[in-house]
Amino acid sequence: MLARLAIWVLLCFPLAVVFRSMPAGSAARHVFSCVAGALGLYFVTSAQHLAHVLAIALTTHLIVRVAPARLAGPLVFAASFAHVLAVHVARADLLEGVLGPAHAGSARAVWEGAFAVRKFQTAVMAAMLKATGFAFSLSDGARSPGGAPAPGMHAAHAAVRLSRAPSALRFAGYMLFFPAVLGHPSYFSYAEYEAAAADSDAQRCAASSAARAPCGPVAWAQIAMRMLEGAAFGALHAQAVRFLPRCSAGHYEPLACYAYSVLSYARFYAFWRLCDGPIVIAGLLPSEHLSAPYYFTRMRDTLLAPDHVSTVRNWNLPVARFMKENVLLRVHRAYGPLITFTFSTLWHGVAPGYFVTAGSTLLFLKATNELRTHVAPRAARLPAPLRWAFGACGRLLNHGAVAFSLLPMMNVSGAETLAMLRALRFAPFAIALALLALCRVCAASDRHARAAVPKAKAL
Repeated sequence: MLARLAIWVLLCFPLAVVFRSMPAGSAARHVFSCVAGALGLYFVTSAQHLAHVLAIALTTHLIVRVAPARLAGPLVFAASFAHVLAVHVARADLLEGVLGPAHAGSARAVWEGAFAVRKFQTAVMAAMLKATGFAFSLSDGARSPGGAPAPGMHAAHAAVRLSRAPSALRFAGYMLFFPAVLGHPSYFSYAEYEAAAADSDAQRCAASSAARAPCGPVAWAQIAMRMLEGAAFGALHAQAVRFLPRCSAGHYEPLACYAYSVLSYARFYAFWRLCDGPIVIAGLLPSEHLSAPYYFTRMRDTLLAPDHVSTVRNWNLPVARFMKENVLLRVHRAYGPLITFTFSTLWHGVAPGYFVTAGSTLLFLKATNELRTHVAPRAARLPAPLRWAFGACGRLLNHGAVAFSLLPMMNVSGAETLAMLRALRFAPFAIALALLALCRVCAASDRHARAAVPKAKAL
């Protein structure tokens, strides 16, 4: 599969050039996107992956045609999310534990025949994000029929809202957009796809010249540099297997496990970098955005971030964007982080390690936000060497949180995850809780100081 993936990424370059050579805004671009994406997905993965993506697309199209536009978003979200959950359950083989050995045999055969996707399920997961974002765009458009955004509508929702549902051909071209059909970027709005299909090279270079941004040979040079960067990180990932024996059950070595976690992330980063070129050539992003952190996650923004909040935001920018626009901003603010991370956990998979990762990440994010609010202002008044030491401790804590958040994802079984936590003696959890206690003390001190000011003035 990796060989076919490499061939497909290389084929996307001439395919993107052909896509751009077609008349801007013509139906031919949508037909080409749909056919090329379907053939590419079948070539790299299997007919079953293609069937899953088409099933999500067909269900979404039927819902937006039949249901009221205001309900399209929640209905498509529920249907496509249930489909992804079914894929994850079949992949994790959980039916025997749920139904028992006596009844699991026949049910497993039917379930796995319909939903099992053994590798590269990211194509199905990305289809769910695109379908949900598309449906919510229609729901937002129904809330503001006059053209102006509805009162209280977030700017991110207003920017991508749709006034009416597109044709089946245009929607299929969006769902199967060939440079991104395998999962990078995992999410982009339908409005952005339409802009790419309607964009011409003349308009693109004129916009680039007006913004004093690269166009033509300079843009191609930047694309080549990203390809080289992806190849380098792909080679770096090959070194990860050296550390795996020291991260197995009963042999957890913190530094070796941290190295394995970072190098495992390099695998995804390499794939994203290699896919950047065809995506930009096809026009999904103007060339001036090659250096902007909008779709393109950057390694230094992730691993060299000053705190864990920045790391989580930069880990996978397209997925983070979807989580913010279509989950976090659409639920009650008090429960937003919990609901968002619960959805993110189930969207990634149903293995126990994912739940440990979500719980630990929530705890680290809470500690980071409390440090920003209550401890960082005090640290700013310290002498320069102590400020530098405080920043170094923050980065060290962030690296520990990154390693600890990734490690449970290496283990499929709950026993393996529990063994890892015991080997680490739950130290990261203890550190995060100690930091939260320190922040609570600082917060109480701040409240006491604010309450003492009026009393002093009264005296």
